[in-house]
This record gives sequence, C-alpha cells and structure tokens, in this order.
Amino acid sequence: MNKIVLENDAVIESILDRTIELETIEKNIFFTVNTLQITIHKTTSLEIDYHILKRSKLNIKVIILPNVSFTLIERRKGRKLKVQYQLELQERSEISWNRHFKNESMRELDIVQLNGVGAKFRMTLSTMASGKEKYDMMFYHNAPKTECHLVNVGETLQHGKIIFQTTNVVEKGTKDCVISEKQRIITENERECKIVPNLLLEESVEVYQEIQIKEKNDKK
Repeated sequence: MNKIVLENDAVIESILDRTIELETIEKNIFFTVNTLQITIHKTTSLEIDYHILKRSKLNIKVIILPNVSFTLIERRKGRKLKVQYQLELQERSEISWNRHFKNESMRELDIVQLNGVGAKFRMTLSTMASGKEKYDMMFYHNAPKTECHLVNVGETLQHGKIIFQTTNVVEKGTKDCVISEKQRIITENERECKIVPNLLLEESVEVYQEIQIKEKNDKK
C-alpha cells in the first residue's frame, strides 16, 4: 500500500507508486504552515500515519481526478495538532476515508468540494479525546448527483471534550444530492460536548441524520 509517515509537520517517509503525486510546499516568509498537495491520478489507496511529538500545524490538499476511486486510511497519535484539509472531487470520482485518532488535543477544518457530477464522499472518523478536540467540516455540493456519507464517533477520556460541527451546502440548481450523517459522542467526564449539524440548501435533497450524545458513568 502507498504510505506517508509524518512527524509533526514534516514528511519523514513516503512510499508511493505512480498513481499518487506528492508535492511538499515548505513554510516560508509568506506561508507559516507546511503544505502537502496530493493528487490521485488512478484508482488506488493510501495510508497516512501522524506522530505528533510537539505542537504542530499542517495544511493538506487532496485532488481526486475524474473516474478515480480513492481509499484513504489515516491514523494520528500524540500531542496538539491543528490541521486543515482541502479535498476536491471531480466528475464520478469518490473517496472512502477511514480515520482513527488518539491525540492530546485537536483542531481541524475540513473543506470538501464536490465539483463533478456523481462525485461521492464517504468518511468514518473515530477519536478518543483526552483534551479538547474541535472538528469543523464543510461540504460543498457544486454539481448534481453528489453524495456525502459521514460517520463521526467520539469518546472523551479524563478531561476530554469533543465538538463536531458539520455543514452541507447545496446551491440552487444542484439537484439529486444525497446527504447522510451519523454522529455520536460518549462522555466519560462532566465536560460539555456538542454535535452541530447544519444544512444550507436551495434545492431538494435526500437527508438522513442520526445524532447521539451519550453519557457513560462508571463511577462506583
């Protein structure tokens, strides 16, 4: 499998075949954050492992070309991380994104542009939070017959706190879109967690949402 290993905000290992193009843009006097641009040329899969040893920031841009099916497996562990993802899906392209986190703290912004007819986005995120984690996820349905299927599952540990905020935007004239969300947080402490789903649309869409916040108290 294709693989990228990150330590803090830098790539320390990459094993990639010709289906994936990786460009690294290092921070400089104009840009204060390292950027990875990943272009997916043919149907393939990729594993990204993060090892966060100190506070870090990172931008990642993923471009999926037309008629390409892409599987992304992502694992994170370590200290505080701020990351921004920008994903662009073109005509009849699709991504299946499986994510597993165990970090001290997390702040993430995901911007997903469904630019082509029939583009499909699927993501499953599971996280165990010992500190504050906030995820803002923006999905833009810029073409007809796009799909967005989302599963977020979180569990808080010790002083953990989780906020999931999702927004799907469907502009007028963008028809036959499907949006599915299932979100759940299990709390192990007294800190407030939130799930905030937003839907902004001017056209009819098929929507299914399942939202749960569960409190688990194992104190004796």
